[in-house]
Amino acid sequence: MILRRFFTLTALVVAASLSLSDRANAGYDFSTTIASVVGGTSVSTGTGAFTLGGGTVITPASSQVPYTFFVDAGGSTVYLVNSSGANVPYGVNTAVANVNVYVASPTTSTDHSTWSFTDTITITNPAGGGGSVGTFQETAQYTMNVSPGSPASGTAQVTSAAAYVGPTAISIGGTPFSLNTPLSTQFNVNNATNGTVGTNITSVPEPASVVMLGAGLVGVVGLGLRRKKKQQ
Repeated sequence: MILRRFFTLTALVVAASLSLSDRANAGYDFSTTIASVVGGTSVSTGTGAFTLGGGTVITPASSQVPYTFFVDAGGSTVYLVNSSGANVPYGVNTAVANVNVYVASPTTSTDHSTWSFTDTITITNPAGGGGSVGTFQETAQYTMNVSPGSPASGTAQVTSAAAYVGPTAISIGGTPFSLNTPLSTQFNVNNATNGTVGTNITSVPEPASVVMLGAGLVGVVGLGLRRKKKQQ
């Protein structure tokens, strides 16, 4: 009898606790910030629309400002557009924390310069009222390949090396985060189609929640057996 009451009480307590935990652990927030640029001059930040060659206008979304832009050694203007997001569920492997890359090149330039940038990705765990924050950095290197006259048609390309991510794992508010599969894409200059640098962030449920879930299942089973016996 005592054991059955324990099972029943455990089921009710865990159900309530998991409900509160779900509300507190709805997901995590992230944001990217350009930390440094190598191979560029006149590094600045912007918050409005910018124009690429041929009159193509890019208007970043409200979640993509401020962005960073600079002039590389070949005279091309490079735009690094940050991103942010909120309420990404725990336990979900999502390609997030991207930096979109655009290049506006003069139509008469020959640009074979190399440049790289490092961005800091900040993750906030809102569990327990928030305030738990962790960061990691990602670096990507690009090499321009622009021939005279080609930027106007949008055919000149930028090739990119694989992005570097470090560290590969962090813990925020007791929740482990695994950082993996960095990605970096090539793209055309003076073109509305951007390049992307990012990584996958995988979160793992807190161990305490897993234990509570196991205890809850035991309690639910006990409660079901008790009801079944009463019906008989």
